[in-house]
Amino acid sequence: EEILTSAGLKGTTNILAVNRAEVSRRLQQDARIELISEGYQWPFSYVITLRERNVNAYIPTADGFVAVDRTGKVLQVQRRFSHMSAPIVCGVTLPSLLIGETVSDEGVRTGLLFLVKLNEQGNSDLSELNLENTDAVMGYTLRGTPIALGRLSELEDKAETAAQVLREVEGSGRSVRYMDLKSKVPVVKFN
Repeated sequence: EEILTSAGLKGTTNILAVNRAEVSRRLQQDARIELISEGYQWPFSYVITLRERNVNAYIPTADGFVAVDRTGKVLQVQRRFSHMSAPIVCGVTLPSLLIGETVSDEGVRTGLLFLVKLNEQGNSDLSELNLENTDAVMGYTLRGTPIALGRLSELEDKAETAAQVLREVEGSGRSVRYMDLKSKVPVVKFN
């Protein structure tokens, strides 16, 4: 029903009276919606198909935190950080942002791309990505294990290696003290 309201439609709207351009325009203004397709399914239906944006990271701002999707579009603005359903990108503080705006900081965007690629590899064990030192980016797993990732400029290329190492470590059942992915050969120090 929220989608119908957002689109300006009522459940009983005659499908011949639907202004498709207006429906599409209104839905594209909703920050929660990433992809929209709409059209008639003759003889009796008008179908709207959409993909909802997902939170990929939380980033501190001057006013609190923003939840952003994979493209850096702000989905939520929070004064306090209370529930973590995605990693936090720390070491940077963005200016105040509003829902629907897009993060423009290139370092943060590179970090987001790394997180997206890590998730595409089937791994969501990262709880924090620290971008404070662009020559020595650090990640931290949900268990608190530090991961040295190296230079921010090389971060995107390390997602596949990071996902593979995290899967292997998790599958080993052993406790890990530290992971170093700065060089081409990953180093894992077990407890």
